Amino acid sequence: GYAISVSSVKEVIEELSLMTARKKYSEDERGYLGITGVTISSQISKEYGYPEGVLVRSVADNSGADNAGIVKNDIIKSVDGESVETFDSLREMMSYYKVGEDVEVVYCRLNDKGEYDEKTVTVTLTAKSWLNTFGLFYTGNSYGLYLVRSYFYILWEFQKTLY
Repeated sequence: GYAISVSSVKEVIEELSLMTARKKYSEDERGYLGITGVTISSQISKEYGYPEGVLVRSVADNSGADNAGIVKNDIIKSVDGESVETFDSLREMMSYYKVGEDVEVVYCRLNDKGEYDEKTVTVTLTAKSWLNTFGLFYTGNSYGLYLVRSYFYILWEFQKTLY
């Protein structure tokens, strides 16, 4: 059999008792870093030498990330002590924080020697920016692209063609 020491169990119980459950916020209430990103998986990390995490593809002006100094091509490794493994997990994580909350972000930035330096910043989360948001939609018989710019929707629609 396998035995676990009482002291180990006590440490885990104590650690769990100090954790607080977080409320999940609606899209309108939740805070945002203000980035777009892509996942750097372990496979990509090994193949190209990047740290694992989320590669920042863009940073919204005046967002929490922008104000904290995070820039394009930084790689986010953790938020408030929780590892960030995928962009989807980062988005899910952010749903538990509201606008105005501070989070500690650990990220890596490529230096002049071609090496990654790890940095830690406090980011004050901001409201979601609707500027330059885009996506695809399908209405049943046509596809389209929407672009939200300055709160106005610009829609392009095209007919579905079957071959």
